[in-house]
Amino acid sequence: MLLSTKTKRESVSETIGGSEKGLRIVYMLPEDLNRTGSGIVHFMAVAKGLRKRGHDVSILAPQYSGKMFRPKGFHNILVPLPGRNMVTYLLFQVLAAILMPLIWLLHRPHALMVRGGWGLGFLVYLAARAMGIRVAVEVNGIPWVEMGSRGLSGVTQAFARKTAAWECRTANRIIAVTPMIAQELIRVSGKNPAEVFAIQNGADPEEFARDNRQPKRSALKLASDKMIVGFVGDFSPWHGTRQIIESASLLPETIRRQVQYVLVGAGEGWEEARHQVHAAHLDDVIALPGFARRNLLKDYLAVFDVGLHVEGSYKRGQFGSSALKFWEYLAAGLPVIVSDDINLTRIVQADNMGLVIPDTNPETIAKAVTDVFSRREEFRSIGEQNRRVLRDKYSWDVVAGTVARVLAGEPVPHACCAIREGKNE
Repeated sequence: MLLSTKTKRESVSETIGGSEKGLRIVYMLPEDLNRTGSGIVHFMAVAKGLRKRGHDVSILAPQYSGKMFRPKGFHNILVPLPGRNMVTYLLFQVLAAILMPLIWLLHRPHALMVRGGWGLGFLVYLAARAMGIRVAVEVNGIPWVEMGSRGLSGVTQAFARKTAAWECRTANRIIAVTPMIAQELIRVSGKNPAEVFAIQNGADPEEFARDNRQPKRSALKLASDKMIVGFVGDFSPWHGTRQIIESASLLPETIRRQVQYVLVGAGEGWEEARHQVHAAHLDDVIALPGFARRNLLKDYLAVFDVGLHVEGSYKRGQFGSSALKFWEYLAAGLPVIVSDDINLTRIVQADNMGLVIPDTNPETIAKAVTDVFSRREEFRSIGEQNRRVLRDKYSWDVVAGTVARVLAGEPVPHACCAIREGKNE
């Protein structure tokens, strides 16, 4: 059987003829397409990028609700299920494995890409590979570490770790969003490093127009004549919102009168942040507009002058961050202030994208904001440069092109995590 699978896979690779020839791809997401968040943005951006490059993309996803978002321009394979929970998450993976022969008959895919990394996905991979379909798993984090940070049981964490290893071994190739995540997956699974790739998140600069900034500020009820220090994300403790708010009170008085902090988001910690702002008498300095839908979020990014990405107690710090908001700051033409991160620090410093601060103390953040304010014209030029760098090196179009090469089984030297002498190549 293994010989038969290998023979089919090789013949598929020859049929494909390279990543620019038009692959038939099934892109599987075990999450609810109705949800908002960076994971869905990433999934749809990559799917659209692959389609734009001439590949035929089918989306395989669960249908957890009656009114299901059906992406236009794709073949949508939706599996009806009751509400999202651990059981239905695993059930979807089992059903996807059972449906794989039918999917193969209807769509004849060259490749299956799955955004996930733990659970029973290896059953889907085995079914796909038995039909000669190349399988790539796309991993956004270390599941058992994230589960631990959320207080889930040790048994659940052990299950995630074990099944993640099985998924990595069963897939042909692995895509991770940072080199550090890739190396951890290699370590726990024993996967050949030559089949593991680090492909960062991305953004689309065309989504973030910086025109009509004053009318947008007026519509958003923001200051028209102040430097806006912006943050986007949820208010979880590790996103550093408490330290950001405290830093505003430490700005020199002359600068504080000319700066406005705008923290866009909601979730855990938002009410606490609102009370913190009020108690510190910073209501005229800090705006907390709450959750913003995608189109409104773009307007906020358009009027920011600098983007903040600081992690107060980063739960996954050892594996680095590739947070979507960081890339969207660049796409919006913003300079960035980033707390020292094993992944982002080297990216920021390589292209002089802004400031890397050594810690997330409020004093350190305040000093960085003061520095940006004192050199506003210089940092405005850095923001314009960031937009160009993003377009050339980190856009969703670039990401999709690299993903297509991985799915086609082609060598991708710049993203490959093969290790020699302890270094990524």
